[in-house]
Amino acid sequence: MWFLSKVIEGHQFEICGPFESADATMKFAHEHHGITSYRGTPEFDDGMDELLEALKTQ
Repeated sequence: MWFLSKVIEGHQFEICGPFESADATMKFAHEHHGITSYRGTPEFDDGMDELLEALKTQ
């Protein structure tokens, strides 16, 4: 499931979706908002998975 967020005036935002694929999301963004470049949210490894597993074994 994919969503599109658009920042408006630096502090407001609009969310569209859900879309079934990245291609459908980008097509909608281009057709409805004229968007020609895309960027995703970075994913960080915060170590929580390892911490939760360690806690389960205690």
